[in-house]
Amino acid sequence: MTNKLSQPIYTEKEWGSEIIWAITDSYICKTIEINPLKITDLIVYENKYKSIIVVNGQLSLAMGKCCDENNLEYYDCPEGWSIYIEPGIMHRYGATDKTVRIIEVASPGIEEGIIIPEQLIGVGYVRSG
Repeated sequence: MTNKLSQPIYTEKEWGSEIIWAITDSYICKTIEINPLKITDLIVYENKYKSIIVVNGQLSLAMGKCCDENNLEYYDCPEGWSIYIEPGIMHRYGATDKTVRIIEVASPGIEEGIIIPEQLIGVGYVRSG
């Protein structure tokens, strides 16, 4: 498998940053860094499969079947923790009081996810303790 990137793609986000460092015909890999007390958008993909592993910090993860906030489950995920996220599962990442870094390996292609509006899911699930 050949990496289609000649160099990593760095993107700054309001919650932190991501670096896409490999795109092949089989997968896409990125490093995601979430700043303290920040959360990503709640998102769902129709076709994308993801596996993540926490490499630094403690990840606050919310996930559940789309698109009812009552289906969200919350996890505090320490370093070394990993999970597989299937299509149709809404999810968001968050950091407690320290920066979190995760590696995400996903099915190929850069599919645009569907962002779930805040009024449908409530706000502020990140716990700082």
